[in-house]
Amino acid sequence: MFPGRAVATANGLSGSTAMLGGMLFTAVVGIVAQNIGYAPLFATIAFLDLIGVAFLWSLLREPKRAVADL
Repeated sequence: MFPGRAVATANGLSGSTAMLGGMLFTAVVGIVAQNIGYAPLFATIAFLDLIGVAFLWSLLREPKRAVADL
């Protein structure tokens, strides 16, 4: 998916984004659980998986074929 020179950069950016998202998600879960309850959290988490899959499918495309492969 990435050129050899960009693999470490892509890995570092994805790790940093995952860490930031985990920190924000933990804070939001605490606030929502304290003020509203757990039922909306479980419903939201169920839909976040589906949204994540749709997002990944929109980003991943079939690799371009070289002219020699045709």
